[in-house]
Amino acid sequence: MGSVSLGYGLFQLTVSLLPAKFVKVVQLLGFQSDRSAALAALMFCRTSRDMRAPLASLALLWYHSVVRPLLSLDGRAVSAGVAVCHQLLRETEGRYGQAALFQFFRGRLLRLESDLPGAIGAYEVAASQGQQGEVRLLCLHEIGWCRLLQLDWVEAFVAFSELAEQSRWSKAFYQYLSALCTGASGDITLASALLKDIPPPGRGRSELDTFLESRAAALREPRAPPAAQLACRLHAYELLYLWNALPSCPQDVWKAVVEDCERGALELPPLAAVAHLVCGGVFDNTCLREAERHYIRALHLGKDDSRRAYVAPHASYELAAMYCAQAKRRAEGRALLLSARDDYKDYDFESRLAVRIQAALKRLEKTGREQKSK
Repeated sequence: MGSVSLGYGLFQLTVSLLPAKFVKVVQLLGFQSDRSAALAALMFCRTSRDMRAPLASLALLWYHSVVRPLLSLDGRAVSAGVAVCHQLLRETEGRYGQAALFQFFRGRLLRLESDLPGAIGAYEVAASQGQQGEVRLLCLHEIGWCRLLQLDWVEAFVAFSELAEQSRWSKAFYQYLSALCTGASGDITLASALLKDIPPPGRGRSELDTFLESRAAALREPRAPPAAQLACRLHAYELLYLWNALPSCPQDVWKAVVEDCERGALELPPLAAVAHLVCGGVFDNTCLREAERHYIRALHLGKDDSRRAYVAPHASYELAAMYCAQAKRRAEGRALLLSARDDYKDYDFESRLAVRIQAALKRLEKTGREQKSK
């Protein structure tokens, strides 16, 4: 039963994470997706007595510590999977606790809890124990992101520049991150050189390739050094928002991000929409009234921002998530979700936001059914 549960769980979980337009194709082939059944199958498989048990545990850790927060499957609650991760790591600690991949997921858990020094320590342990170079690079990727979450521009640059040299996944992405970090620290000359040398996309252009190409072009526009440094910081904060990493930042970092974004909204008008969107993402964790104000401003400015067409649908989604949590405003929230889904097309990371919208609509339907049954 262990092998059947593992295969069924992985297949169902993968299908359940596809955007709605792909799910329809899968359904035409006779398959249905059921995320709850997938997770139940994997939880059952983890109790088996063979090697499928740790594989099921790793799949569950991947879902709860990576997929759920990245795709905002629980709305703004990016730490929703923390309790399950703690349970899984406790269960496997005796036998696999020091294994590289389990240490990696321990780092992911600590990052979700905003314990960035602890997360970096776990990644360093995992990197030192990983017998394969890919594991070490994966850990270095996470260390770079933790440094970025701390706004430690120099150490983040060290990690990302090494990845740009050694990684086979996306040299362009890591070189872009390296350019942002060194530019944010004040070295505009090196940042400009890195931006000019970003490798072109290979065969099969992805959403990320299109995003990197447009952002690198925007950053290559001539600016005075102080404005160029601020632009690099705003583009770094843009990534923190798009990767749903802002909730994991320390509170002192939130303050610095807001200060830079408020200054950028005034001094760099082309970046005003994204600056307000990032501010909304920060205040989502501290003051919902301020978050709402910034999201509304981002929605207004984003409708006219063709270079960052993603801002308006994301702002619409964020406002919808906020309103859906309030009983009196759920209808307004649902309208904004439908607007984000239907009124905007061909923007950066559209498929990722589509999954978030789909999950939010399902949560809203579930809430409606529960209220009717009372």
